[in-house]
Amino acid sequence: MAISENDINTVVGNMFAQNTEFILSGININIDALFEQVFNRSPKLTYIYKQGSAKIHYQEAFLGLMQHSNRMTIEYELPYKGFKLSDVIDDTGDLDIINFLTKYKHTYKAYPINLPIATHNTDRIWDIISQNQKLIYDEFQGLDTFRCSYLPNRHITIVFDYRYDPVQIYNMEAASQNEAERLVKYLYGKGNIPQFLKVFLAFSYIQQSVKYDTTYIESMKRGLKNLDISPELPFCVLGSASKRAISKGISEAFKLIMGRSGIECLIVRGKLNVPGGEDEYYWNMVKLNGMYYHVDVSWYVNNKGINVSRFMCNDRIFFNEHAWYEGTPDAKGCTFNYDHVEEYVNENINKLTASGIEKKYLIPDEIYD
Repeated sequence: MAISENDINTVVGNMFAQNTEFILSGININIDALFEQVFNRSPKLTYIYKQGSAKIHYQEAFLGLMQHSNRMTIEYELPYKGFKLSDVIDDTGDLDIINFLTKYKHTYKAYPINLPIATHNTDRIWDIISQNQKLIYDEFQGLDTFRCSYLPNRHITIVFDYRYDPVQIYNMEAASQNEAERLVKYLYGKGNIPQFLKVFLAFSYIQQSVKYDTTYIESMKRGLKNLDISPELPFCVLGSASKRAISKGISEAFKLIMGRSGIECLIVRGKLNVPGGEDEYYWNMVKLNGMYYHVDVSWYVNNKGINVSRFMCNDRIFFNEHAWYEGTPDAKGCTFNYDHVEEYVNENINKLTASGIEKKYLIPDEIYD
């Protein structure tokens, strides 16, 4: 018997409503053919249909004439606790999954945990995800790993695992964003100042506010689990009362401030070639007037005052103890080093302080080079 549009609509509607029993008209319906059309109508439904569990019971009733009705029972198997069909993303072949992920936090006010996608090309989705791993790790702080479960060319679920509660991470990130907004207004005063001075004021503020968390580093080396990972997040600088951080969190915070300042800034992952140096160490690069400069805000951050020896440097200077990976842009800038900043500040100190910039960030009590 041919499958009617009404039968297909009935199954689709009831499965979306998660009804497990309903009436279909007619007899001798081919279940496999019916569900093939149902899944084509809405690929999302492949997530909840347990293969082979649909049953049709024939009933006859004599009410003046013979009627045949089919009562269909369907068993559901949800892929994980809390699963909702409304959360499933439909891929019609042109889903930009990376663009979707970069907008995820803004759209959903949360971090992804299970990302279900109904697609007829599971390989395409996973290949794109795999090719953009660094972007994804950068986007979701505290992400430990991500993996997938799938039914080939039916659906794929990307599962994100975090080293800390993703709700708390999201809240810390949101707090950091708000603090960065507040900080740029506080640091830069009410006048117009050059971009290189904004870089220095952010550098000076962090160097004078933060202590390097060597205890956290040692805990990581010993493989301790369930650590409060805030020292790795911008929250350690932009939100935390303790202001204890490691290079990753410091560089993340600096980048966030630079972003709010309209300055292009990168995070560089590398290592320190010094006694006791970290095998995974982070710093920043900023771009001014088309040239990149290295900025290591964590360099001797525990000293009183600030250390400007690794502020706005080129590759030649940084190469002495910093090692970075292939693909890092060349830093050839030489103009906006600390000598340039110092000269500008000394010439304009009265105007700068009158605009509301705190003198302690312009001229710290102690300056090391």
